[in-house]
Order: sequence, then C-alpha cells, then structure tokens
Amino acid sequence: MKRLAVLGSTGSIGTSTLDLVRLHPDRFRVITLAAGRNVDLLRRQIVEFGPSMVSIGSSHEVEALSAEFPAVSFVTGADGLDATACHPEVEMVVSALVGAAGLAPTVAAIRSGKDIALANKETLVIAGELVLAEATRAGISLLPVDSEHSALHQILRGAIATDVARLTLTASRTVSSEVCDTSTSIPSVFMAPTTFFPKEESPPCRGASYAASAQSVVSLCVRVM
Repeated sequence: MKRLAVLGSTGSIGTSTLDLVRLHPDRFRVITLAAGRNVDLLRRQIVEFGPSMVSIGSSHEVEALSAEFPAVSFVTGADGLDATACHPEVEMVVSALVGAAGLAPTVAAIRSGKDIALANKETLVIAGELVLAEATRAGISLLPVDSEHSALHQILRGAIATDVARLTLTASRTVSSEVCDTSTSIPSVFMAPTTFFPKEESPPCRGASYAASAQSVVSLCVRVM
C-alpha cells in the first residue's frame, strides 16, 4: 500500500488524487493533507480519509479544527507544508500546490527520500536544475502527473532520446503583460533545442502580449528570485 501526502488537496489535482484513493483503498492510504482556504472541503476530506497531519493556509482555523478533530495534528505556514511533505510515514508526495509555493516542500520531500508525483510545473520552471539534481542525489522517482508534462512523459516512455528531434506543446491561452517583466529569465535547462518560441527569441515580457495557438509554444515566465 502506497502512503501519500497530498499537497493541494482541495484543488483540482488534489481532489482527483483523492478520487483515485477512494476507488483503490487497498492500494493507497492518505497520511497527510495540505490545503489553502477551502476549509469546508478540507473537513470532509479529513472525515473520509483520516490523515494524521494536516497543513492549512489560515492559522485562524487551527483552534476550531483541532477541537473538531483531536486525533489530527494541524500545522500552518511554510514549516507546516514541509512537515506534511516530510512526514515519516509518507512514501510519495503528490505536489499539487499552486505556483511557487510548491517548490520548498517538494525539495524538502525529495531530501527526505520521498517519491514525488509532480503536478506543480512551477517547481521545475523556477528551479529545474536544482530539483533534478536533488532527485538524482536522493535516488527518488520524480513522476509528472498533470497536463503537458505528463503527456510528454507518457509519449517518451521507452523512446530513444536520439530519435526525438523536437517536442512541441500546443496551447490556446494568452500570456498577458502582467505575467513577467524585463527581468524575466528562464533557466538554461529549459531552453534546449527542442524548445522554441514562434516569432520571438525569448518569452514575452512587459509591454507585450503573447497569444498562443495550435502552432505556438507557451512557456511560463518567472521572475528571477
């Protein structure tokens, strides 16, 4: 039985993960959950899946939840996320937090020897080289479980790298000028020859909008931290 930490349990990937746990209770057990502000849904998840530790975004909810679920340890903040990800009973962490918030607990989990089911793409966009190096050093499995990166993973399984000339991601969203500014940079690991930006030599920055179509490739713009 695989013992799980689900970070972002009330989001779309988190709820989908718990749907699978519900369907296969003989294969998965939830040890920890981490959620933001959707306390009503979190309460229902606690009742159904019985985690031993829960991280919640608002510290104001801790007292009431602790009284309601005395057998559960409630934690908050960045340390709380790390605690749920690194819980000693957890074997695999589903990293489905939104944005940069997913980076630190994912790295902490890797360093603790946990396998990672990664839905948080920003973790790799922001610090891909670091994360991959940590995963290699720890000898853990890093599995993409959402959207484009999971599709690429499934396509390339069993493929010979030298046989692949180019990977193209199509999309239909618009990246607005608010996404990034002129300090934007993409780590070199993501600027491989297989990545291209039609009509642009770099990702769009302030003063420009980038409309993606079926012939375009969209990459996240991230502020250098």
